[in-house]
Amino acid sequence: MKRIISLMLALAMIICFGACGKKEEPAPADKGPECYVTIVKGDGEFAIAHQTVNMVDYDNNGSYNIDEVLRAAHAQYGNEADYASAEGEYGLGLTKLWGDESQAFGYYVAHEAAMSLADPVLPGFTVEAFIYQDKVGFSDAYSYIESAVVMDGILTVHVCKIGFDETWAPVTQDAEGAEVFLDGTSLGTTDAEGKVTYKLGSEKNFQLTARGEGLVPAVCEVAIP
Repeated sequence: MKRIISLMLALAMIICFGACGKKEEPAPADKGPECYVTIVKGDGEFAIAHQTVNMVDYDNNGSYNIDEVLRAAHAQYGNEADYASAEGEYGLGLTKLWGDESQAFGYYVAHEAAMSLADPVLPGFTVEAFIYQDKVGFSDAYSYIESAVVMDGILTVHVCKIGFDETWAPVTQDAEGAEVFLDGTSLGTTDAEGKVTYKLGSEKNFQLTARGEGLVPAVCEVAIP
């Protein structure tokens, strides 16, 4: 369930591109179109942060899903043996992510929670997978950078987080108190509306990240025309 963010605003464009065992599968087809993948480890650090991944149609069915994207990401940036999936009670699910087999995993497509690894991924989509730091209450809230707008030299970053209500329906909220970084330099923390502002200098292309207590860290790339 995830929507892609690709916003072109007055002076800035943001692309927030964002039961185990191996199965016998047909040989993969040629590399397909690109998507963008982020994987967060159990210590809250990025394994890969908004990296371009060439999707691979491993089952040769003419489409791509989360499972295929994450497998391709491991093959491209890590070790394919550190990734595994299997059919379970709720469908196709993760059993190993970046070498972790804790079963405490979450994954989103275009900033919407996925139902299973079989959910489709389209070219240009973002895929985010993470290992919960809280492996008991699973309280880590997925966060993402909803927008980055530049107006009169002032950058305004809006960070959101996704929680769940009493029926486990996803609820999107402003992420107050998240610290935002531009290429590793702190810009400050977000206010009650999930926003922080910063006067830009000569920056044209940069990476934004956001971190906060109880949040899965967020990352996106910004390009100013």
